[in-house]
Amino acid sequence: MVTFCRLQNENRIIGEYGNEAAEDIKLSREVAGQITGAYVYWLSLKVQKNPVMLNVCVGRDEYSDIDEIEEGVFEAIALWGAKIHDAGIVTTEAAASAPNLPCFEIDGSIMISGNDLPRLKIGFRFFTPEGEPNDEDIKEILRLASKYNFIGGEYEKEDIPLMKMYELYK
Repeated sequence: MVTFCRLQNENRIIGEYGNEAAEDIKLSREVAGQITGAYVYWLSLKVQKNPVMLNVCVGRDEYSDIDEIEEGVFEAIALWGAKIHDAGIVTTEAAASAPNLPCFEIDGSIMISGNDLPRLKIGFRFFTPEGEPNDEDIKEILRLASKYNFIGGEYEKEDIPLMKMYELYK
């Protein structure tokens, strides 16, 4: 069973995936959903919007083995009724800028990455219009993830050209 507090690395969440991952820090579809669901709830409080009114952008790097993790992320966002904007493969800078670009009305974004991490590790970074949550915010998101069941189900998503818009507005 995963120990959510062990996934925190300053203001990032980093875990292992795959069959060789240690159980207490293993990121699975379910754990990714738990963390994302907690982030959506936390974001709704932060931006003072009902979760069903939120627009959440999800980006990833070119790391190819995260489809299952991404599914858990999408399912958890859908559980809250928030709109999912799938940015596909983007840079972390583009994901960080998403809540401030005038073209999408994004309330928060999630970057799923593995390229800058050791093999078999996946990281989550969250962004709001004010920037990245601080260490205490991440601690609270992980506390919520460990306490409540945020695992979702079916979802619909909208693909968006975030990289094109980021290049245009940067």
